[in-house]
Amino acid sequence: MSDPILLLTKLRDIAFNEKTRKKPAMQEKSAVAMSTNSRNRVRTGCRNKKHNPAIKSHTKENCWAIHPKKKEEFLAHNSVAVTASTSSSSSSQHQVPAFAAVTTAHCHLTRSSSSPAVLDSALIAQSNGKVLELKDALFVPGLSRNLISMTQLVKKSAVITRMNQLVRIVIDDTITFDCKDSNHIMEIQGEIGPVSREALALVTTTHSLSTSAFKTWHNHLGHAGIARLQSVLPGVKLVKSTTCNSCMKGKVSRVPFKGHFDRADHPLAVVHADLVGPITPSTNSGKRYFITLVNQYTGFISVTLLHCKSDTMEAILEFKAFYENQTEQRMKKLITNGGREFCNNTLSDVLKSHGIQHNMSPPYTPQHNGLAERANKTIINMSCCMLVQSCLAKEWWGEAVRTAALTTNCLPTLSKSEFSPLEQMFKKVPNIGFFHTFGCKVWMVKPPEKRTSKFDPIAWDAIMLGYSNDYSCY
Repeated sequence: MSDPILLLTKLRDIAFNEKTRKKPAMQEKSAVAMSTNSRNRVRTGCRNKKHNPAIKSHTKENCWAIHPKKKEEFLAHNSVAVTASTSSSSSSQHQVPAFAAVTTAHCHLTRSSSSPAVLDSALIAQSNGKVLELKDALFVPGLSRNLISMTQLVKKSAVITRMNQLVRIVIDDTITFDCKDSNHIMEIQGEIGPVSREALALVTTTHSLSTSAFKTWHNHLGHAGIARLQSVLPGVKLVKSTTCNSCMKGKVSRVPFKGHFDRADHPLAVVHADLVGPITPSTNSGKRYFITLVNQYTGFISVTLLHCKSDTMEAILEFKAFYENQTEQRMKKLITNGGREFCNNTLSDVLKSHGIQHNMSPPYTPQHNGLAERANKTIINMSCCMLVQSCLAKEWWGEAVRTAALTTNCLPTLSKSEFSPLEQMFKKVPNIGFFHTFGCKVWMVKPPEKRTSKFDPIAWDAIMLGYSNDYSCY
């Protein structure tokens, strides 16, 4: 038995029963004689509508012999078992007259040897909507009153004060109820009964346990903010005291990501990488992925089409070798997400052998690699527009992606510089007049070696699908 109060009560009952069993027979006979003699004594109570002045338990104004209606009111008042509760100093546990499917126990009463009882939580629902939970309450059938243990209330940091004819009890600075003196017993007005855990959760959420005005109106008006509440309640003083658990679970959002990368001081100092795919359908050459490598310093974008994810490391090494040779700068840091194509021992060993730092963004946080994510979005959007305008089949997405990257590198990034990424990377001004509409019809001159007669057409019908050789041919 884990509850010390129940244990002490049980020990007291055992000791009382043992003492009763060992009483001598003479005492039992005396008790019988006293009981027999008491039946023959003369009653000196109030009767025949007359009050006996010798009786000090009540006054003439409250005498039932003279005022029988007061007796009826008293009996009717005491017969209420659910709507009223009593605060008792002799009760070691909270007791209510109802059953519940919870832990079983036994309660010893003065009018019976033992009564079955159950142990669970009970609620007092007050008229103002506040709810008090009584833990470890005993539900005893047959009780005509609800008894609340004063010792249990004291354990809850209760403050008891007397106000005229009432006694006010404040528990945990949140629950307040008043008691009145009824036949020398403190009586609490309210409803009390056994509840399940589900019902307790429902009641405690629908009835505010806090006296804060902000808490009350915040719950009533759909968890609106304090500024909006104050605008419609100008006469109410609202003070936000605690964090609302419901708001944290229902409205919380991430803090906006700001620029957190250290600015690179030269090309290839920091490179961002991201893989896109698998893409359906595959290109005409059977490629389903493309990797985007973005130079942080210049914004230059390099796109490489891949057959599978395992080609990622080879594409990174080709990028490193080519652009280090072209710019005479060394690649120092690579930033990627946590995908398996980037997080593997092979790539890690290669990067370490070249002295390249590898930073990986946390899971579900693409903002840490936002430069590559934004580059992918720009390229995919531009490619989609090109395919729609040209009316080409989706299998040509690879050519559209490469054309979009080459075009973007020749356009300045206004948020960074008035110069294009190509100019910052290679110190070369792009020739904008060289560009043409993707997918437009063109005529390609047929070489003389391909002509079978002098009257053959000297050109082929074709479609422009991109640029190559450093923007020197189509």
